[in-house]
Amino acid sequence: MGPNNYLIVSKKLDLVENESKKIDNANFASTDLSNSKTIIEIGGDLADEVLKKGCPLNINEMKEGDCSNSIYNSMSVTLDFISDNPKKIRLFSLRSYGESFYHSITDACLEYGYIAI
Repeated sequence: MGPNNYLIVSKKLDLVENESKKIDNANFASTDLSNSKTIIEIGGDLADEVLKKGCPLNINEMKEGDCSNSIYNSMSVTLDFISDNPKKIRLFSLRSYGESFYHSITDACLEYGYIAI
């Protein structure tokens, strides 16, 4: 994300409220983005190839723990590289792009054998 900026993802609904009590508000800030993003998680050996179809970022140099802002077929996205083995990448897009983003990713997956579950 950037120096001294963190992206925290959790299934805990009260995370922001609980963690806000523990930090010094004069030096730290937290913003809840829960309802603003669509999240799609892709994985497998060809996940990088799917991203390369719509993202100009040099995917080959990204590794586990990296996070970057970019675009995917003209939609603003955040890419969170969760794991290298097995390959797993979490993609964030604005909720208003959710349906278009989903169709764009699934369309890119078709030639690699994607089947909707």
